[in-house]
Amino acid sequence: MADSPTTMTSHARPAVSIDPETGRKIFNTRAAKASEKIDGVGYSVNADEHLKELPPPPPGAVFNAEEQAKYRDFKEARRGAADYMAMEGEFKRYLDDVYSEPPIEREALDDECEVLCIGAGFAGLLLWHKLSSAGFTDVRFCEKGGDVGGTWYWNRYPGIACDVESYSYLPLLEEMKYIPTMKFASGFEILEYCQAMADRFGFYDHCLFHTTVDSTVWDEETGRWTVYTDRGDAMKARYVILANGILTSPKLARIDGMASFAGESFHTSRWDYNIDLEGKRVGIIGTGATAVQVIPEIAKVVGELYVFQRTPSSIDVRDQRETDPEEIAEWSKEPGWARARRKRFSRISSGRTAIKANDDYLAGRVDDFKERKQHARKLSPDELVQKQLNTNFRIMEQIRARVDAIVDDPATAEALKPYYPYGCKRPTFHDEEGTRTFLGLHSHGFPNLFIVSGPQGGGGSFNFTDAIDTHGDYIIWMLTEMRDKAWNVVDITEDSEVNYAEHCRVADITTAPLRDCLSYYNGHGDAQPGSLAYYGGGYWHKWRIAAQESLDPYLFEFKPDELPQPAG
Repeated sequence: MADSPTTMTSHARPAVSIDPETGRKIFNTRAAKASEKIDGVGYSVNADEHLKELPPPPPGAVFNAEEQAKYRDFKEARRGAADYMAMEGEFKRYLDDVYSEPPIEREALDDECEVLCIGAGFAGLLLWHKLSSAGFTDVRFCEKGGDVGGTWYWNRYPGIACDVESYSYLPLLEEMKYIPTMKFASGFEILEYCQAMADRFGFYDHCLFHTTVDSTVWDEETGRWTVYTDRGDAMKARYVILANGILTSPKLARIDGMASFAGESFHTSRWDYNIDLEGKRVGIIGTGATAVQVIPEIAKVVGELYVFQRTPSSIDVRDQRETDPEEIAEWSKEPGWARARRKRFSRISSGRTAIKANDDYLAGRVDDFKERKQHARKLSPDELVQKQLNTNFRIMEQIRARVDAIVDDPATAEALKPYYPYGCKRPTFHDEEGTRTFLGLHSHGFPNLFIVSGPQGGGGSFNFTDAIDTHGDYIIWMLTEMRDKAWNVVDITEDSEVNYAEHCRVADITTAPLRDCLSYYNGHGDAQPGSLAYYGGGYWHKWRIAAQESLDPYLFEFKPDELPQPAG
């Protein structure tokens, strides 16, 4: 057994020590909070009832050729406008971790573990719960932040809240014996929930915080990955799981004059609570999902607020409310109520229905979230898409009418109206381009590597937690299957990857009219169909089940841990 490092943390425990029972390393690298000023709540309940309903749809509204042309013009007017710059040089400070004290000092590691996961957000936390429950305990995590939470660690701006109903979004509610305080929980509440999960399940002992993975290298002879980090680590692992999330890398728009701006500035994903905005003149660039939450909150305290917009967002009603004690009592009667609720939620394919959430259906009081219409004949895929487009168009007409009802100045109101399909700019699963995978979890030529919530991963649900839960279950199945059958290396065939990528391309093209706009999840219009997100819904599960039953897509092998020594 190697001597353990003696560097001490502020908690009077070594940063790295040896567990006397297992002989494995345990870590104490969680960073302290940088400032008690970093605190807040999500958006509050709005008592104004007329803001909780959309205006009625205009009679006879249909997505005809004239309206389609208007949408196309709106899209083309914005093509090429997405110009982002690297956060380097003087702008590198926008990436600084402002939420934690400096990293805990520790020695570089060059040892080995069975499973190494990258990321300590919900995906990492869920993976640890599933892995440890299945008997995989030689596991460690690398996380670039100073604590758990992922998206909820980095995004702590005023007004931050979940945009999916939190009773279906937060994982392991039954195990944690917890019910969120609000229908759309504050990001600060969610972060505290992540920390409570990490405490309860012993996650902190397995995580290296303030540790960014720089590269991973596969050794074909030994069947091991070597994982190199910015802390000088060169750790070996049998399996590597990428669980580093989808909403943790901020983007910076290129704007003339940024370098010479003399005032204070920061990115919303690194909110600087040391800057007091009260009474100040403040500009916020962008009107996307973050700005929609930030603007109403800082407008309460700033002196003047200027909002700079490239493309308007569709601002629907949300109907935020506090959790009712009677609801808690009712839900608790159903065994596994949160998991059952999330399963019901996953059946909702309509973006607006999912975001607003049908409480009667999700609570199990009714069997479906909408009335099912019977058609005289089976509709073709094109006819089904057209029906959705017409419904979608009527909803967007209501949202545009809501702008007119709230904004007095006609010119301002017109500038705030979005002309694209509903939900078109809602983020999905990834924003890298040119990817080809199998199930979004494997990539040919990268054995023993698993990607959680990757491009082409299981789609069809507006609840990200549902995807990472499903992906986690799949990884546990794979590792258990390999353990039981004495395999320790898995890759996938090139043909299986090609065939699945083609399926994703066709699925993407079929439903493309429902997302006919420019946004970062389609590479601002430049991504090849099927190379980013995946819209196949239940078809993903059909591919997964077929693969698990036949094992045809997989290339398994066994590599002995002790390789033969050369003669002489």
